[in-house]
Amino acid sequence: MSFLIAFLFVAVAVTGYYTWLHTYWKRKGISGPRGLPFLGSFYELADVNNPRVFIIRKWAKKFGKVFGFYEGATPVLVVGDPDMLQELFIKKFENFNARKTTNYIHGDLENEKEEPLVNVFFSQGNRWKKLRALNNPALSVKSLRLTHDNMENSVICMVDMFSKHEDGKPFNIHETAVGTKYKEWVMFNLMVALKNNLQLENVKLGIENPPADFIDMFLEYYSETLKNCERPVKIDILNSITGSVFAFLVAGYDTTANTLAYACHMLMKHPEKMEKAQKEIDEICTSENISYDDMSKLKYVDAIIKETLRLFPVGWFACSRQCVTPTTLGKYYIDAGVRIEADVGALHLDKEIWGENAEDFVPERWFDSTSRHTMSWIPFGAGPRQCVGMRLGLAEAKTTLAHVLKKYTLYAGPETEKELKYQGCATISPEKVTVYLKNRF
Repeated sequence: MSFLIAFLFVAVAVTGYYTWLHTYWKRKGISGPRGLPFLGSFYELADVNNPRVFIIRKWAKKFGKVFGFYEGATPVLVVGDPDMLQELFIKKFENFNARKTTNYIHGDLENEKEEPLVNVFFSQGNRWKKLRALNNPALSVKSLRLTHDNMENSVICMVDMFSKHEDGKPFNIHETAVGTKYKEWVMFNLMVALKNNLQLENVKLGIENPPADFIDMFLEYYSETLKNCERPVKIDILNSITGSVFAFLVAGYDTTANTLAYACHMLMKHPEKMEKAQKEIDEICTSENISYDDMSKLKYVDAIIKETLRLFPVGWFACSRQCVTPTTLGKYYIDAGVRIEADVGALHLDKEIWGENAEDFVPERWFDSTSRHTMSWIPFGAGPRQCVGMRLGLAEAKTTLAHVLKKYTLYAGPETEKELKYQGCATISPEKVTVYLKNRF
């Protein structure tokens, strides 16, 4: 009997404690969904058939631009106010310099012994600064120029796969080309690159190879260090390179593939905009290949990609932070450990920023001289922790779309989806994007 009483006492105490934790936002005068005992809103936000971004959007309509919810016992603040986001990402970066983690079971992300293979995406503190410095040279404009031809060759191989669909039959462009098979192609090339390039003997012997990919860029930049440093430092650098390559593959594949799929869908719905893009491509890209300089001149294609990312911010999950030092955000006091999510979806559709046609696909808005808030478009985040691969992602998307539209006209048919169905949690993927092809030549 005494054991039962003790058990009941502990159960009541634990339940009461968690109930009190779930009053955190109420005590700060911030509204939001209550969630389930112990779990908070975990269950609702984990439904792959009802992606998280739409749940957040539903809550924003009910609670406004600032509201709070709970992931288990951890309070999460959702912010859609651009001034507060400027504080979060830039003005008070040192207070919010850690990205919101999704894995609750991990060691100290600043400790290389506890988490030896952490990448630039999830690293924190001084370790993040070191990894960011490692990544920057390999993702500079100079590096993009040097690796453009190799990247374009992969794009051309992908576009060549379209030829078997020139018979006028519908196919799922996301799965067939932009999706699964393209991923296999990218993974194959990365594995070959790893096999050929991660050889310390080349560095030791002073064998020079012209950089052909981003792994080459990493090794070239650190070749002198690798030749002269002690083994522990060498291992640390190679671990960092391995973590970075893994992050590029995981974070860069889905986001770029999904962006291209959404762009194709929107262009089929707006054939006049596709025709405008094709006219620009024909005028600028007069040879079979599209050079890096040509790509930078494709302003309307660039506007299509930016407008697609405005309507479908596929990397919104990265626009989050964690408070490391207590401070205020707007008028609210934020304790260490509290997580912050930028409500990118609501921000990108805010009529106060984008006008009454905010929900429409209008690439021309990117030629509008109207001044907008610096936080009005943040598909890659903002501030010092803005996505390090932003230039690469945009270059891949523009080059791919330009090659597709240079060779083909996409058009809708009987099996094309009038409205897309979405799935996923961390990223939002269309279930399928059904297109029809017509060779332009």
